Amino acid sequence: EHIAEGLMTAVKNAGLVALREPDNYEARATLMWASSLSHNGLTGCGTKMLFTVHKLEHDISGLFDVTHGAGLAVLFQAWAKYVYRYDIRKFSQFANRVFGIEMDHEHPEKTALKGIEALKRYFRDLGMPTSMGELGINPSDYEKIADITTDSGQKNLLSYIPLSREDILNIYRLAE
Repeated sequence: EHIAEGLMTAVKNAGLVALREPDNYEARATLMWASSLSHNGLTGCGTKMLFTVHKLEHDISGLFDVTHGAGLAVLFQAWAKYVYRYDIRKFSQFANRVFGIEMDHEHPEKTALKGIEALKRYFRDLGMPTSMGELGINPSDYEKIADITTDSGQKNLLSYIPLSREDILNIYRLAE
């Protein structure tokens, strides 16, 4: 957990610097190094990697002119809002360790939600889209995308809980 959180913190800090100072070698090197470590399997050692949000996003960018990062910026925070209660400890820990949000030990769900909102603000600060509309996707498109993801409702997408077609539609609605 600490490795992933450290990488997220490094990316969070270096991302804004690189955006403001495109020639900042240190910020760009940090982003490249963090990216290499994140994608080599190190952060998932000993865990079952699901890549739920990546699957959700691939089905969107397969239909629409949406880059993977933009789709993830929109979908991750909506997915997190939908599933955080199945692992409040991890989401509140993320809020505390990555965004420095004070832990509310009596109501850790409040900490978790503040972290999800902080992530959404961070994406906005980077100039990333944070809603389906900003991706050019209308609510009338949701069912078509969910049908692709779930094989017309015949299969669930693995996450903290199996996500049905209806769950996926709810995630899209949270991303509006």
